Formats: sequence, C-alpha cells, structure tokens
Amino acid sequence: MPPPVRLLFLVPRRALRRFCALILLLVVLFPLLMLSGHRFSLGGSINQQINNEKGEFQPPLICAKQKAQFEFWGHTGCGKLREMALRERVACIDPITGVPMSKQWEKVPYFYPIQIFQFGLGHYNMNRTGKMAVVRRLAKKVSVRRAVGAHSEGRRAHANDGNGTITLDADESVQVKLFHWLPILLFSLETRRIDSEFVLKLERRRNEGEPRAMALIFRHSERKGCVWKDELRKAFPISVVFNIGPNSTMRWLDFVIDIRVSAAKALNVFCEGRNKFTKRELCQRQNATAAEFLPRELLFRGPCRVRIHSLRQQSNAHSEMFHKVVHWMLSRQDERGGWPVPISRTITEAHHRLVLPVGWQSAMAQGLALSFLTRAYTLAKVGERDLYMKAAQKALDLFEVPVEKGGVLSNICGLPWFEEYPTLPGTGVLNGFMSQALFLRGLDSLRHLLHLFDGGWWSLYDLRHIHLDSPPNLASQDYHLLHVSQLRWMYSITGDPYLEETAERWEGYAKTKCKSETSKIGWRQQLTTR
Repeated sequence: MPPPVRLLFLVPRRALRRFCALILLLVVLFPLLMLSGHRFSLGGSINQQINNEKGEFQPPLICAKQKAQFEFWGHTGCGKLREMALRERVACIDPITGVPMSKQWEKVPYFYPIQIFQFGLGHYNMNRTGKMAVVRRLAKKVSVRRAVGAHSEGRRAHANDGNGTITLDADESVQVKLFHWLPILLFSLETRRIDSEFVLKLERRRNEGEPRAMALIFRHSERKGCVWKDELRKAFPISVVFNIGPNSTMRWLDFVIDIRVSAAKALNVFCEGRNKFTKRELCQRQNATAAEFLPRELLFRGPCRVRIHSLRQQSNAHSEMFHKVVHWMLSRQDERGGWPVPISRTITEAHHRLVLPVGWQSAMAQGLALSFLTRAYTLAKVGERDLYMKAAQKALDLFEVPVEKGGVLSNICGLPWFEEYPTLPGTGVLNGFMSQALFLRGLDSLRHLLHLFDGGWWSLYDLRHIHLDSPPNLASQDYHLLHVSQLRWMYSITGDPYLEETAERWEGYAKTKCKSETSKIGWRQQLTTR
C-alpha cells in the first residue's frame, strides 16, 4: 500500500499572498466551479485597500440585529444601497437628471424606478449617518482662454458680467484646476449650441500600471445611450463620452458629478469585451481601479455660460443627489400614481413565457417610493410638503388595482399579494412584497405565506415553483441576507414574534453555510489524502 500523500501549503504572512494560496487550494483540491447549484457556491469578497498592499478574504456578511425601533424618518436598513451606482447593472449616472440609468434587461440604458429609488434612499442613509461634506470653492482656480491661431492660444484676464457668470464664445474655453482629493464636482452651466461641451481630465495616482490618464467628455448627442468610447480623440489612453442629450441647450443645468463613479463607468465601457471576466468580476475590478484616478482639470468649451461661484468640489454630495431623485420622481409620476418601467420584460420558466409589456408597474417601486416620499416630507420646507403628500396618496392608489387592469394586486391561496413583477400568473417575489408590507392586509398575507419561502436550508426568491411548475428558485446570497434584514425591520415595526423567529432561522442557514465552506478552506491548513 503506497504511503499517504501529504500536501503542505506554506502560506506567507502577507494577506494578499494568502489569498493566492487560497486560489491554489481551490484549483487543486476544491474544483467548485465544476459543481452547479447554490448549495456549492463559495460566498464572500476580497477587500483590498488602495493605499497599501493589504488584502483579505471576507466571508458572507450576516445581518446584524436591529438595535433601534423603526422610525419613519430614520435609516432604511439597507446598507448596500450606498454602492448602488457602482453596480454592474447601472450603465451610468445621467448627467442631466442626476439619477442612475439601468442596463439590466436592455442594452440601451433606461430609467428603472426601483433602482433610482434605492439610489436615493442610499444617499439619504449616508446623509444621516455620514460626515458633513468638506467644500472647496474653485473660483480662484479659473482661467479663460481664447484661441488666436491654429496651434496657439492667448490668455486673457478673468472677467465676468458682474453676477459671477462667464460667457464664452465658440473660440473660447474656461480651464479650472481641481483638488485631487475631493471626488464630487458641482457647477451650473448653460450651453448655447449642440457642439458645446466640458471635459474632465483625470490622472492615475500611481505611476505604475496603464492607463495613466483618461478624459471624460460631456457633450450633446442624439445617439441612444449614456456613455460610449470616443474614437476621434487619441490624446488620452481612455477617452469616453457621456451624453447630456440633444435638447438641453439654452437652459441652466446644475451638474453633480461623482468622479469615481464616472471613472468606473468609463473603464467598464473601455474594457468591455477585452477579457474573459464575467460582467460582475469586470465591474468589481474597474471599481477598484477607478479609485486610483484623481481629478486634475475641468475644461469648458463654448459657446456657453458658466456660473463661477457655483464651481466647487466636495467630499460627498448626499443631500444634492437625494434632491435630484426627489425632482425626478415628482416629474415622472403618471396619472395613476405609479412610475412605469419603460421597457418590456420576458420571464421564461418551464413551459411558461410571461411577458410584461412596456409601461408595467411594480409594487416594489411603489413601496420604495412611499418610503422615499415619507423621508423627503420630513426634510421639506412647509410650503413643499403638500407636493410629497399628494404624490404619496396617488402612489397608494395603485395597490388597489388588480394585475389584470395594469395594477400590482394579485392573490395567492386567496390572500392578497402585491407583485414586484405583475405577471399572470404571478411570480410572488418575496423581497419586493416586503418592501411595502406595512399595509395590514399585506402583513397578514406575509405571515400566512412566509413558510412557502423556507427551503429548509435556504430561503426562496419567489413562488414560481407553485404557479409555473418549475423547480424552486433559491435566493442568491445577497437576497437571502436581504430577506433576513427585511424580516428584522418588520419585527421592529410590528413586534410579531413569528417574523423574528423566521429571521433567526434564516440567519442560522447563512451561518451554517458560511461555516461549512470556510471550514474546508482555511488560510493555513495541512491536508492529508490517502
């Protein structure tokens, strides 16, 4: 009988090298990629700091118990909302409206209400819990240039109309030097022609690595889409165009630009199709790389008008971005009180093909909108509160409209259910229902049907296995933890012990799965096979 084979992995002290050893262990001993299904998935993330070489593996997060009672003006309990803009499903932040545009189900970006409301609630949370913004004015860093020849420029003195506004002709430009350590840029601009534009120039923090610089060009275009590669300019390794629309000339626009998010979306567009990574892996890599790019210069090209005193950089702009979402939702609510989704969606399962036509409504969007409007009401001035009150009252009406008539009200086992995706038959998505289950009858349905979402070792995303004769649709790790978090918040509101018991049990599922996986894969271990 041959002697036992002993595999000893010597793991260096550096955490980054420990991760490399972990990957080696996975490839040699645990070929998990060959196994399909949620039961064998490896959860967690890699946390690598930009300023040093330290990196560490983080196992799946377990939802913490809610320590405070629910307050309608308080934190929404969704911690990951602050990173909404960096998700791979977000194509860009629309420069005009200041809200995210989605590419979740269509290649051409569109406004997805659920995503937008989550984006706004994330900034509301950060505005309540984060630090006060550091603000630096840029008026003293402005210089005006006028072209005097084909390849030369003449400089003239900074001049304005007395109201802090500079008017530029077609042959003029304004150059603004930027603080490299402040990631948010704000200003007011009026473009006079469709060929007016402004350019944000970034440079990489480190000398190592490519590319070392990028140009983000914001210009008018009739092209569909919000961001694409600029094939004409070769002066920068990366040159990307952000669309500010064909119909936004001759009016003042207030821009709020998150430089890190814009750089990440530019890198995603530039690197798309160049490697073998999945979309999520590519997005995570580009988000980390984008943090290394620092702002250097802002250039306005006429004809346009710039309010010099509006030029500023900030450490964050949570309040400004929150109010951008407020303006969008008040202007986009339809006569039925909803925010229709501007694309169709097809759900294919087993032998069923369910189609949601253009303009479908979502109970999750309505619930998030009510949560958002409630918080906007608490921050509004007295004269503005009627707007939010009327919008919220209209949003409630859609919960009374059946799915057959374009609403969101369905039924499961004779109990009312509010559909995130209002198909016939319904899919019964759990997280979309709990987002607005504050209604008493919705809460009653939740309590009676919650056991149908318990898979015995993991929660289910929806109930399509009941309506569509398909296998159970297990929730992803993120959605499972979201279910636990939502149940805890529901318990803090209602005091219903059944919700707390379910949350404890489902959290136990996550802990058990985490322990079973991390016990197999340690940072330092000696493995023996016979």
